[in-house]
Amino acid sequence: MHRRSMKTRFYFGAGCILFVFCGIFSLVQYFALRNIVIDNVYQNTEIFIGTASATRNYVKDVLRPHMLELLSPEAFVPEAMSTSFVSREVLNGLRDRFPDFSYKRAAHNPKNPVNMADSFEMEKLRWFRNHPDTEEWRGIIEKDNRAYFTRMKAIYAEAQCLKCHGSPGRAPGALKEIYGSENGYHFDVGDVVAADTIYIPVDVSFFKIKETAWLMFIVAATALFSLLGLFVLLFNRTVVTDLKGVLTRFKTISGHEVAEPRLEDKGHSDELEQVKWAFEDVASDLKVTHDTLRASESNTTEKRRMEKYLAQTEKLASIGQLASGVAHEINNPLGVIRCYANLIARSRAEDVQVMQDLQIIQKHTDQCKSVVEALLNFARVSEPRKAAADVRACLEEVLSVLEVQFQKSSIEIRRRFADDLPHVTLDAAKMKQVFMNLYLLLMTRPICSWVWSAPWPWSSAAGS
Repeated sequence: MHRRSMKTRFYFGAGCILFVFCGIFSLVQYFALRNIVIDNVYQNTEIFIGTASATRNYVKDVLRPHMLELLSPEAFVPEAMSTSFVSREVLNGLRDRFPDFSYKRAAHNPKNPVNMADSFEMEKLRWFRNHPDTEEWRGIIEKDNRAYFTRMKAIYAEAQCLKCHGSPGRAPGALKEIYGSENGYHFDVGDVVAADTIYIPVDVSFFKIKETAWLMFIVAATALFSLLGLFVLLFNRTVVTDLKGVLTRFKTISGHEVAEPRLEDKGHSDELEQVKWAFEDVASDLKVTHDTLRASESNTTEKRRMEKYLAQTEKLASIGQLASGVAHEINNPLGVIRCYANLIARSRAEDVQVMQDLQIIQKHTDQCKSVVEALLNFARVSEPRKAAADVRACLEEVLSVLEVQFQKSSIEIRRRFADDLPHVTLDAAKMKQVFMNLYLLLMTRPICSWVWSAPWPWSSAAGS
């Protein structure tokens, strides 16, 4: 499967975003118009509900008491005394002006079968009984394959209603002759007797709203996609032209052509893809150059360190040769001094003060001689001669030569030797040279002093 170019993917993604945006815009428009229609219908139902309530109150408070004054207690005239009859007839008269309007005084056990509630109305009557604090319900329902805005308002039994809707024995005889003595009785004050129910069809209005929403979708989509087309044209005329110049610069920087597209991408690459590949090529070249530079610097550094070490070694060799010559020159005067000190000691043995002075002279002469011998041993180059030797003595001899130099470099020497160090078979002279080199390296690179803090059984630990 061929992979689409970056520009094609961008255009496709932008088109999807615009499509979704138009869909959301149309849905918002649809529900907004739908709510407006519902609000308008609800305001219309206020007229019908108000008319039914006003009619019922007029019959209950005016007509019925007046008729009872004119007629006997057993008389009953539905056209003037029944609130449900009069309100139904009045509201049905409004259908000439509002043909889509439908009114019903729905009851679960009405005296007049015309008011018998259907299954939906029965359910809502039970809902009113279970929710005595709620007097009204409204919503959209499907009925006879049409959508209706439905509003129901509960009617509760009052004390004056019980004469006709309480016990059948108290009901007027004429009422029982018309409607019988079984339905519409046995209510108490506060019971839900019925519900004023208004049906107004809204499916036609909803269909028109859908048409409007689709029209808005088509108009918005056409406008936005046209705008997208103009932006695409502008992009190709401006950005793409500049990208070609950028590609040329990348070719100049990298020194070769931009990477070829993969086999599956051939024929589908555009300037954006080529710029991406060019960035990848330049980044790859920069990484190689950076790695090479780092390796070269690591080698701009190791070489210098070795050169410095070799120079130090050569310097030490020269110092060794100089030390050898100096040692020979000093050794002879030291021998003469020691010889004359012995002669004076023999001739002035009885003089205590002279003997004490001679002891001091001999002590310092011996000390100088030991230093000279250490210098000679250090400078002497000979074939390896392995023999059992005391490593501690080798270290002490090297340290005696370098201790003053360590002090000048602010390096503290701490000796920690085991008490039972065994002799080791080695070339003492060569080992001293090794110790000398290590200590001198420590003096030039004190950061490595931690190496000497390891608990070797025969080492000396040094720290700056």
